[in-house]
Amino acid sequence: MRAWASIVSGLMEEQGVSASALAKKMNTTSADLQRFLKGESFMGLITLERTLECLGYELDAMPVEIDIDISRPRSRPVATRCNEEA
Repeated sequence: MRAWASIVSGLMEEQGVSASALAKKMNTTSADLQRFLKGESFMGLITLERTLECLGYELDAMPVEIDIDISRPRSRPVATRCNEEA
């Protein structure tokens, strides 16, 4: 979650927005935003989306191609309801 704090912090710096100005726009306290930016607290997804929106961005999921197999190897067969002969 620290990565999000770095992203938000970078966008704030890029746009010249102070923590107090952003917090006011987000309808939260400057202290809460500062704790998040320092990595002392977490920000929920809805709050993160609102934060990014206040900075002119939106959170989006985009498909990417990956080169590695991230599935876990199965130690035993998994029972399914599918007919394997079909």
